[in-house]
Amino acid sequence: MACQCAIALAAVALGGPVARAADGVGEDAPALYEGAFWGVSLKGGLALRLDGGAGEGPGPAFGASLRAATLLSLLDVELSVLHARYEARSTAAHIDVARTSVALEVHLHPLFISHLQGGNWSYLLGALHVTLGGALELVAGPGDVQAAPGLLVGAGVDIPLGDVLHGWGLWLGVDYRFRLCRPDGFGPGLGDFDEHVVLVSLGYRNNDIGFARVPRPPELDDRDPLPR
Repeated sequence: MACQCAIALAAVALGGPVARAADGVGEDAPALYEGAFWGVSLKGGLALRLDGGAGEGPGPAFGASLRAATLLSLLDVELSVLHARYEARSTAAHIDVARTSVALEVHLHPLFISHLQGGNWSYLLGALHVTLGGALELVAGPGDVQAAPGLLVGAGVDIPLGDVLHGWGLWLGVDYRFRLCRPDGFGPGLGDFDEHVVLVSLGYRNNDIGFARVPRPPELDDRDPLPR
């Protein structure tokens, strides 16, 4: 692993226009995928309150996000909006709740070096991530709207759909979030609004972020050579 990291860093330091020309990748060629991108996605799933009363079930959740990552996804940040609706129950009340979350998330990729190996399986491994973030939460019920800070932790993976190498690609995401939110006295006996959230997303990613065009080191490049 240490050797692979050193090779990757050397590629970043030395991979300028000369190296790109040697690889046959011109300045006008589509940007290859090597973990760097900007993108947008639509999300849908289910949210379930941790302190839910008897008979309380999950509700639908849906949203959208903007996301950007640097080379090898060493820095991967996402700005998302998520809206969830469900009936919160306690012995004292049944309340229809609408919760809207505006979150800034950071995704950490333990297998980031896999991006250099090429192929969709390697990109999937590189896309495995742990998520940390903070949010502004709006919790609304009949006659009551409260804003509160929130925290979230989670994990997920992004799966490339077909060819994602040449400029852009479509990705399927599967994520879990544990969201913490403690509004002050919202609803009698309802407790906290900590939630389990499971999401599926469909995203568009564009690979063209300036420094994304760095050639793979020959030791890790398993692509067929270009015809001469």
